[in-house]
Amino acid sequence: MPKKIPFVITLLAAIGVLVLSVANYRNSKASNQNLPDVYHEKKLKAAHQATQSPLALLEALNAKSTLTMNKPGWVYTQETTKYAPSQDNGTLPNGEKIPSEYSVESWFHVNEKGLSFEGVSIMTALDGRMIQVSVSASGKTWNSAIEEQESVYPQPLSALDFGFLMEAADFQKRTGREPEMTTSEVDGKAVIIFTLDEKLSEPIVTVDSPSAIIAVKTIAIYDADSGNLLTIEKSFLHEDGSKNQYSSSLIVEVGIEPPDSVFKLIEERK
Repeated sequence: MPKKIPFVITLLAAIGVLVLSVANYRNSKASNQNLPDVYHEKKLKAAHQATQSPLALLEALNAKSTLTMNKPGWVYTQETTKYAPSQDNGTLPNGEKIPSEYSVESWFHVNEKGLSFEGVSIMTALDGRMIQVSVSASGKTWNSAIEEQESVYPQPLSALDFGFLMEAADFQKRTGREPEMTTSEVDGKAVIIFTLDEKLSEPIVTVDSPSAIIAVKTIAIYDADSGNLLTIEKSFLHEDGSKNQYSSSLIVEVGIEPPDSVFKLIEERK
């Protein structure tokens, strides 16, 4: 019998919404360490192993990106996600529907220890309509779609990879195959392309589709120089031959001063 679970893409959409506003503040055990040193050591170790496997190279890229993001100052990120117009991406706790296309802009303020101690994330539809806002200040995180919650700050920023390194590791463990890896060039940048292509051993039936998912393919493109993830695309093949897919692109810039509106949001939460 096919396995029945909540709609996969909807869950991924919810993760995508929160990834820049909440989920990146993790690994609290590192909060009392000098993060640049920690990630520099990890980067060197992973880079040494990079010629041995795609997973080692992925780890090296994540370590390089994390090291850059944990330097003192402001980090700016922008995530743009696109689903099929017919896709139901779910509803936030405040009743706001998640659109088929949206952008999440975030500003994280990093201290001398490489820890983010305040920041703002703003999710908007492509027509400019604001969907939700998340503000971190004075040890708390507030989100317009949920109730205010206590949070331990400051916290480290992790590489924004949408969980792809973990997904690739699970793929290898499950299938016994390494991710496919190729190199190329995009807009003058050297990039590394990783592909996970799997036919499921057990079909998955989602709650809003009569046709089970039988295969999943994920393509992730990384900037070879910065280690940042540039784009990720995931597609689902159904038994009836139809496909569902979504894609996200990511921009990461260090040293970008936020606009006055961001400072105002932070001050309001202090």
